[in-house]
Amino acid sequence: MNTKGGKELKPCPFCPRSAPYIPFNGGIPQTVKCKSCGAQAPIIIWNTRKGAESDGQRPMNQKDRLIRYLKTHKTINPLESWQSLGIYRLSDVVFRLKKDGYDIRTEKI
Repeated sequence: MNTKGGKELKPCPFCPRSAPYIPFNGGIPQTVKCKSCGAQAPIIIWNTRKGAESDGQRPMNQKDRLIRYLKTHKTINPLESWQSLGIYRLSDVVFRLKKDGYDIRTEKI
């Protein structure tokens, strides 16, 4: 199955013969879900599990996913980072990116 970006989705890691599908939430695909066992993950990390290197690319880590997200969306909050990127501790990833020299502005609400 192709995703929006044209990449093939990997089969479910728990029942490998099962093809995943993308449920739509308001017309925007956010998660991939297994038809057989119900396993699900944010679409952005479905293919980044071990074995995803077969397409010649390394799996995206949390910093890579956050940088890519911020380039397109400009802002993020902890709930969005968990639901869209699978990042539970957004503050830690932001801290590490700042330490690496990225200019990220934070705002306490």
